[in-house]
Amino acid sequence: MKSFSTIIFTFFLTQTFSQNLSSYVMNEASPNHVYFAPNPDEDPNNGANNWQYVGNLDIYNFRNVGMSKIGDFLYIAGQEALSGNTSGPNELYRYDLNSPESPAQLVNTFEDLTGDQGLYSLDRVVGLSLDFDGNMIILGNGPFGTTPIIFAVDPGSGTIKRDFYGPGNDYVTLVPRDSDDGQLQYLNEESLAISSCDGAVFGSLSVYFDGNPTSSTDYICEIDLETGEYNALSAVNLNTDGLSYGGPNNTLFSSNSSFIFNVNESTGALTQLDDLANIDVDPDTPGTQVASPLDLEGLDFEIARPATLISDEAMIDCSSNTTVRIFDNDEDPNDLLDYMTLTFTDVPHYYSVNTNSDNTEVIITQNSPSAHPVDEIKYTVVSEAFSCVAERTLEGTILVQSACLLPIELGDFSVEDNDDDAIISWTTLSESNNDYFALEYSLNGTDFDQLATINGAGNSTETLQYQYTHENVSSLQTTQVYYRLVQIDFDGDRKASDIIILNLQQSHDVKIYPVPAKRGQLVTVTGKELQSYTLYNSWGQVVQARDYSSNQTAIAIQTGNLSPGVYLLQTNDGKVVKLVIQ
Repeated sequence: MKSFSTIIFTFFLTQTFSQNLSSYVMNEASPNHVYFAPNPDEDPNNGANNWQYVGNLDIYNFRNVGMSKIGDFLYIAGQEALSGNTSGPNELYRYDLNSPESPAQLVNTFEDLTGDQGLYSLDRVVGLSLDFDGNMIILGNGPFGTTPIIFAVDPGSGTIKRDFYGPGNDYVTLVPRDSDDGQLQYLNEESLAISSCDGAVFGSLSVYFDGNPTSSTDYICEIDLETGEYNALSAVNLNTDGLSYGGPNNTLFSSNSSFIFNVNESTGALTQLDDLANIDVDPDTPGTQVASPLDLEGLDFEIARPATLISDEAMIDCSSNTTVRIFDNDEDPNDLLDYMTLTFTDVPHYYSVNTNSDNTEVIITQNSPSAHPVDEIKYTVVSEAFSCVAERTLEGTILVQSACLLPIELGDFSVEDNDDDAIISWTTLSESNNDYFALEYSLNGTDFDQLATINGAGNSTETLQYQYTHENVSSLQTTQVYYRLVQIDFDGDRKASDIIILNLQQSHDVKIYPVPAKRGQLVTVTGKELQSYTLYNSWGQVVQARDYSSNQTAIAIQTGNLSPGVYLLQTNDGKVVKLVIQ
């Protein structure tokens, strides 16, 4: 049986979660300015925050806006307002916060969506948020009298995620969960937010009761993304044009006109935090203020979210490295996503793994030829718990395709006595450019003579079995015979295997020689039926282990990677002997 070792690399980030998260608002009135406040103040007694001008989106008369910060970008979804009462197209824009002087870039104009109730044509987009799996969730209305829907968009491309809600379903229709949840009115003042506590979706929806659409009220509603059912929790008595979770305590915030409110989810009570009516409108003319209240259509409090993983592939060659991304979220995932540890397991010894300085990319280096055309490197990401979000663990796999391969991947290599003969057997799991094997033997473990040559398969991806009989081995004037394989490829390159031992003086007792041994010296363990061994250091940690496919009378242990000290070797029958390395 082949033994696999596990190599673990762990990277600890010095970055920690900040509970004071930035907030952004957008003014609907022309021009569409964006404002930013670091560490929003939840205590109205401390006065208004210092809202700072960020830049001009250059999207004039853009209304019914939903907005979410993803990495270094603000994504804004809404509808162009044309002349008179004419409404323009629904559009998704991306605004680069690193280049605030540049206008927002058009990403997508939404197409018709398909669902279990047929085609759905959007009339207006009214809400946008980001879920914990990196999907952009959008709330939209159809023509007058239709029921609002929610659909998902890829934040990178801006395209609608087809079949997101099941085969053939691109959207989910919003319906009341219970009879006391009312009906939805077709109004503009609707928004969408993602709870940072449990991943639930909350919306500000216009709900009416008793069959009277003209008496609708904005309600904070919890929405089930799987079924589309909403549960009306509390009336906010406000035309809620912006809704977001965030802030130091991960609470719910709302915006209307020029005001920012804190929303009590249980009672619907509003606590005014800021009045932005007096912020500077023109950054080139400090002190210039608006003549009338702003119309804050967009509101977003940045929320740190756990990492989202992808399985990636890499091509690599000898003595080279390759870089792969493992986060499938945005152009700068470390700006939004945080984690405590990044752990790699089952890393083959011919690869080394590291990360870049931002801990967003994995650097894989091939140090020696690989035994497989494709290797798997598994990794685990643990996201840090913050506020009411629990620690999150995700696992992923990187497939590494190598152009630098070992000539053979050796499986079992063993020897057993058969009366006066020795039967040497081995298997190969794969072969590449393999010309032949030279089977060698030694009476002292150092000086080897060639015993036979056996033709290789050339190239193979199947498991192949080989066997050779060393006749009259009992007539040799020794108690032990050492064997090794030397593989020779078509280019003449040679590679020797580990050494195996046939013990001609069998004993039920397990013995070890020499004692003590010098570091790097070959140590021989003899016994009757040796099938496996485990080597422990003085702290009880496993430092070596191996299984054999058949009974052995002697095994060889390499000591070059062992530090000086005392070790305990336990065989398959539970017997323990001491190994001392000087």
